[in-house]
Amino acid sequence: MKQRASTTGARRGGLLPVVGILLLLLVAVVGFLGYLGWQAQVRLSGFLDEGNRHIHEEKPELAAAAFQKADAEFGPALSLYRALRRLTGATFLSQAEVAELIVSAALLCTYDDVFILKASTKWVELAEAHLGRVPEPPGRELTQNVATARELANLCRLFAEQKYEDVMKGLLAAEKNALPNDTDFFTAEVRLLIACGKAMNEQAILQQARELLFFLTYEAELKNKKTESLWGILNR
Repeated sequence: MKQRASTTGARRGGLLPVVGILLLLLVAVVGFLGYLGWQAQVRLSGFLDEGNRHIHEEKPELAAAAFQKADAEFGPALSLYRALRRLTGATFLSQAEVAELIVSAALLCTYDDVFILKASTKWVELAEAHLGRVPEPPGRELTQNVATARELANLCRLFAEQKYEDVMKGLLAAEKNALPNDTDFFTAEVRLLIACGKAMNEQAILQQARELLFFLTYEAELKNKKTESLWGILNR
């Protein structure tokens, strides 16, 4: 009995160093992953700051690029770091919220293209690629806005093909589907109305554009660089 007890004690004594080593290894791995996660969070925060600065400076292409870099930082190490930090009450922007930023920046880029009548869909495609990760309720509104932006991008293609009557029909359909608060759409609508009116030499279309622009500028109080530019384009 004494020999068996001493053997059991020896075994336990031999296991203790092994358990200690395993615990140290676990702490080391968690610490290393936490460090990698901290680095990812620092980079992510930097990209978000960069993107927001570009939005403020009205440089949506650069903002979209910065937000995509922020999105690429998400991974297991970052998730572990955030989980540990949340124990202390820290809060972070989620990946879904970063996706919302990407979609919003892509929409701004789309409307910049539409304003110069550029038939490009790459920004709409970028928005659509990230749209599925945006939660409700903003996801519902953004889905409608992206659909409207795609319609406008297609209308720019028709304008480039000199299918002006098709553009006018498409504008009417897009207006019915656009959200009432989508001021970007209505600004783009004025731009296309002016372009078609001048291309077709139709004063009635130009008058329609003038009335809508007057409403946007003075009744909706939408006064920005684009509306100011539209008055200049209209009066040339």
